Amino acid sequence: MLVYTMNGTWPCQVEFWVMSIYLPFGIALYQANSTVLRHVAGLQKRFSEDRVYLTLHGTSRAQGWRKWIAKWDSLNVTEKAIYGIALGMFAQFIVAIILFVISRKFHGSWGIVDHAGNSTECRRGWEWWPSIVWQFAWAWIYAPYLVYKVRGIDDVHGWRLQTVICSLAGMPGSPMWLVALYSPAFQKIDKYWAPSQWFVPGICVMEACVIFVPCWHVLKSRRLQKETLDILAEWEHKNDKSKGSIDSRSTHVRSATTVSTTGTKRSEMYTMQALNTALKTNPMPLLCFAALKDFSGENISFLNHVREWKEGWAPPTNNRLRKPNGPKLLEGDALRRRQFNLAVEIYSSFVSMQYSAFPINLSSAHHKELEAILDGPASMINAHVHDVSAIPFATWDAECQIPGYEKDTTSILSSSVSDDFSQTTAVSGNLETFRNLSLFKLGNRLPDDILIPDSFGTGVFDNAEESIKYMVLTNTWPKFVSSGYLASTTPRSFGENIKHRGIIGTVAYGISQTFTKK
Repeated sequence: MLVYTMNGTWPCQVEFWVMSIYLPFGIALYQANSTVLRHVAGLQKRFSEDRVYLTLHGTSRAQGWRKWIAKWDSLNVTEKAIYGIALGMFAQFIVAIILFVISRKFHGSWGIVDHAGNSTECRRGWEWWPSIVWQFAWAWIYAPYLVYKVRGIDDVHGWRLQTVICSLAGMPGSPMWLVALYSPAFQKIDKYWAPSQWFVPGICVMEACVIFVPCWHVLKSRRLQKETLDILAEWEHKNDKSKGSIDSRSTHVRSATTVSTTGTKRSEMYTMQALNTALKTNPMPLLCFAALKDFSGENISFLNHVREWKEGWAPPTNNRLRKPNGPKLLEGDALRRRQFNLAVEIYSSFVSMQYSAFPINLSSAHHKELEAILDGPASMINAHVHDVSAIPFATWDAECQIPGYEKDTTSILSSSVSDDFSQTTAVSGNLETFRNLSLFKLGNRLPDDILIPDSFGTGVFDNAEESIKYMVLTNTWPKFVSSGYLASTTPRSFGENIKHRGIIGTVAYGISQTFTKK
């Protein structure tokens, strides 16, 4: 910034390096970071479809130069974009060094071509062309492409808005710099506002978006988390008087007495009981919100799979409650072996730092506890896979319930204050597809004679489940409730839509959703 604001005082060669390396590299690194975030958003979307991908580390059989081609082919589109940006930055650096060495503008005593008579002439010429090309490439080609790619992301962190604002803010600098350098009409303005200072407004906007907006979101998230903890403490205090102490971190929270006040009902939405009810009766809206908006879909997906895995230990004996494609009724060693195989798949997909694309955030103690039991078998099933993306949990037929796409008639909290989950409103047909995740459709990828550790049992995931559930309760769940996403999961009738949006609003909303679905 000092080079820009004190233009003419600083040596020309310093400005050359700033304009050729520092500024384009900064823009390129920001675009690379945004590309990674776009990749994260794309991977998180798979959780909303129940597609859990592993990070694979197989070894290619190709030799020599074909080995590098095979490695390149194994990369996804985003990884190739990152390597492309890095390669462009390297080429830019080499070109800048060559131009600096051969031009006498930057060192009059040696060089091959040209020699500038004054500071103004030094800042013009063919030596600056590569800098101009790279600035336009990052700001006018890749940035609009990135904005187009993130158009469908609607996250609660404001990342898409930051990306759009920063991309637009970086566009005017380069053309204004060129106009100020070469246009005679700008000579009077150049006396008070140096040509390179046209980058300053865009840089200030980008810095504000990259630094202050995330800080504001962190403070907002902490405030919401504190409010949630206060609500949980108040809820626990009330239940202490009537039914005894209730641990808000426990996965078994007893229901409280139904209260008719609006404030109390809203407080009930933030409790562990409400979260448990949502996970048990209709987890899809929360899963979609976490994956598409909060980028924490791995937590909800992990809780869903662990719950189904635990139910597999004691499947329903009533044939009317069993799905035709449900798990076979097993007993004894056969049941334990099947559950061990599924536990290894869950560990590989959600816990392992080596094989999971999105490992859940566990403490070191809990992670080592699972690693000691399941990491060895996990390495066996992932050792030789290298040519395709593993999908341990195939896609299951359910849709994200986002605003305007309501498919279910069951409210998430239809029984948030019920004393018994068995008395909840019956789950509708499309939610029954969730009852039997494709977890049970997996083939046995472990040897039949593999030794199952004695420490393996029904409670192997208990500590991890409790930790992740508390994390969801204090982070994702409050955002889910306060964002209004909860209300959108219960469809309104046509009359209710008119009352809520008005006639014109209802018609406009219906038309917009029709085009969106197409």
